Amino acid sequence: MGFGIRLRSVSQTLGSTFDWFIPDDGSMPDQENPRGYLIGRDLIVTPSGNTYMYDKYRIKQWQLNFRDIPTLSKNSLEHITSGWIGQKQIVIVFAGSSVTGTTIAPGSLASVNQCWGTGYAEFTSLPKETVLDLWDCDFQLTQFGPDQSFT
Repeated sequence: MGFGIRLRSVSQTLGSTFDWFIPDDGSMPDQENPRGYLIGRDLIVTPSGNTYMYDKYRIKQWQLNFRDIPTLSKNSLEHITSGWIGQKQIVIVFAGSSVTGTTIAPGSLASVNQCWGTGYAEFTSLPKETVLDLWDCDFQLTQFGPDQSFT
């Protein structure tokens, strides 16, 4: 059974969407890609040895490293990161065995637990052309916090 990744970019201001299923033409990211939660907390240890822990935040991140992808895939990643500058752009990430393209409704994928999260995307470094029309891109997805409201 395969594993698919779909990135759905939504401009809240324009009402436009850009839906991209990462094709299996060599565009899939490297298999080793760190993902998980960054935890921010304060640990206070008193002189008598008592420890107090105050959790501040929990942010889910996923780092995807693309190697030797075609220009069309690189352009799609660029649009997802900055396609509508200033237009309140959000990215919905779907990942899993049920993600097979862009024709399945997002609600259906969410109901089978294939929605990784909603947040924003950014490059951690500039895309680099390794050979003619093949690119390396280091890409990061960050989920919005639990108190995020879209207005």
